[in-house]
Amino acid sequence: MFGCLFEAQSLGIAVPERLSIVGCDNLPIASQITPGLTTVLLPTYELGEHVARALLRWLADDVPPQQECLPIELIVRGTSGPPSA
Repeated sequence: MFGCLFEAQSLGIAVPERLSIVGCDNLPIASQITPGLTTVLLPTYELGEHVARALLRWLADDVPPQQECLPIELIVRGTSGPPSA
């Protein structure tokens, strides 16, 4: 997503006025660039823990994994906005 932002800036495309950009994983640099990158924060550590536990339970007790939802968070910064009129 950073490449998309930098390319839009080099082409003179106004972000977020003409183009909204949203990244994923909330890397530390996302808040340090200008404009800050709007991002989706995924609970990757917790996801790994849940997958490992489900896999171990499946192997040990023959209980197949169940569907599970983990919370995600949208962190709004300067690269997203409403569509232009």
